[in-house]
Amino acid sequence: MNEFEPAQLDSHREGIVEARKARLESTTRRLLAMDSAIRDAAKLSNQVWVTSPIRARHITAHANSIHDIISAFAQHVRMSVEDAERLQVQGWRQSVMSLAEDTVNAANRARQSAVDQAQKATEKIRDMNDDRLLAKAAEIEARREKEEQKALDATGDEDNTEAESRPSRRGLRFRRDEKGL
Repeated sequence: MNEFEPAQLDSHREGIVEARKARLESTTRRLLAMDSAIRDAAKLSNQVWVTSPIRARHITAHANSIHDIISAFAQHVRMSVEDAERLQVQGWRQSVMSLAEDTVNAANRARQSAVDQAQKATEKIRDMNDDRLLAKAAEIEARREKEEQKALDATGDEDNTEAESRPSRRGLRFRRDEKGL
């Protein structure tokens, strides 16, 4: 001991105190994380409370016991710990009623989802029908225009061929010509 200077001993002592404090804080943080994970796992569904009420009571009691032990340790090492609410034991009747309510809510969500999907499917079919109808209308319109163009071309060709094939009527009148006058 005499070979070390007092300043060195004091800094060594302070380092030991800081290391202990950091180790305690780290241990407490990990224990609190474990407590939180245990409490989350011990929050049982209504179905578990209905199907296994005795087992559910044991799980809840053990989770609360672990929480008490961890809280006592944290207080012993003078760490501030938030006092979490204890997990509540749920009666079988209350569990059955809650399970029924959960089931009704799930059925309502499923029904609403089915209605939404049916509406989307109907809308999609309607859009597809509209698209098909518009495509068919465009096809018919194109066909009519093509037929009209053919008719115009044919009429124009007939006029030209008729004028070429018509014998010249030099001064002769036919009844047909008189009707036109």
